[in-house]
Amino acid sequence: MADPLVYGVACAILDGTFLWHSSLGFYEKQSSAIHFQPELLPHLIGGNWLLLAGLTVATALSKTLTPNVKWPLVGLGVTNAVLMLGDAIVPATAILLSHHAAHFVHLTMAILITFLAAAALAAVPDKFKTVRSVVGLVLAIILLNGVLLASATYRAFLPVNREVIELSRLQREWSAKDGDLVIARSKNVDDPCGWTVLLTKAPVLFCTDAEVMLTPQQNREIHRFRQAVYLYLTGKDSRLLQRALSAPDPSSLMYQLGYWAEATSLSTDERKEGIHAIQADLIPFLERVENHDVAVNVFFHQFRRVIVIDNQRVHTFAAERLAVFLTLEEQQKSDDVVLLFYAPR
Repeated sequence: MADPLVYGVACAILDGTFLWHSSLGFYEKQSSAIHFQPELLPHLIGGNWLLLAGLTVATALSKTLTPNVKWPLVGLGVTNAVLMLGDAIVPATAILLSHHAAHFVHLTMAILITFLAAAALAAVPDKFKTVRSVVGLVLAIILLNGVLLASATYRAFLPVNREVIELSRLQREWSAKDGDLVIARSKNVDDPCGWTVLLTKAPVLFCTDAEVMLTPQQNREIHRFRQAVYLYLTGKDSRLLQRALSAPDPSSLMYQLGYWAEATSLSTDERKEGIHAIQADLIPFLERVENHDVAVNVFFHQFRRVIVIDNQRVHTFAAERLAVFLTLEEQQKSDDVVLLFYAPR
């Protein structure tokens, strides 16, 4: 027992020293890795956190679980609970600690509930069949809940999966070659843009999550320009963005634009920082595109052909805006996907 504790304490000291004397950057700029914000704690401690804390305490107090099972489970619960409070110590704009820690909370609670239920069932004598039946019923309900959740997730992602499958089947028809540019929908990580880069080596106009792989300078000078072109082609304009940013809660727009840390942060200052970044870095580019800046034509004239991938039923791209910079030469339609082949004007 002593060796793992010594190892854990040593790692904690080394990690803490590194974080205290270094800076982190989620995508665009570096900032201090440590910024204590205790005022965020009431917002971070929600129902899920309290339930996880209760299950962890119950696991620690269990007399049925053996120590070699109990303490790893307690460590799992405590670690997850601490990480869920991480934004109070490490700014969301540095690493999105609480946001990502929350991804594990349901799995952690499911593991703790399973072991606690097993321990409770083992502690009940065989003669108390009613109690054992109730525990068994609870486990059956949890299992049914999991089945329903899995089924709902499958149904929710079915349209997206069908679109991706259709896109791969049509690869011969739209397979990009040297000198081609691909434009595809990019609203979340499951959209065609993220899959397109796996199906072809041709460059893609814009993918939201590309920013995490670029340098701060590339994000400001290349990524934001391409994002502005993409937004214009999807029907967005600078006035619309300005109005949306002035709303009481612009977090959904900020998240859609790729300012994930600022959108999910509970810190007012960090949210204001994100709004200012959009106004200073992105909107000026969008205004230039709206005014048909020559730089947009120069950009498109680097390519021989522009392939636009859109959904057959719900169009992402506005034909009239594509026509400002591109000339439609051909189109192909399938059940879920429409392929539009353009040439630069």
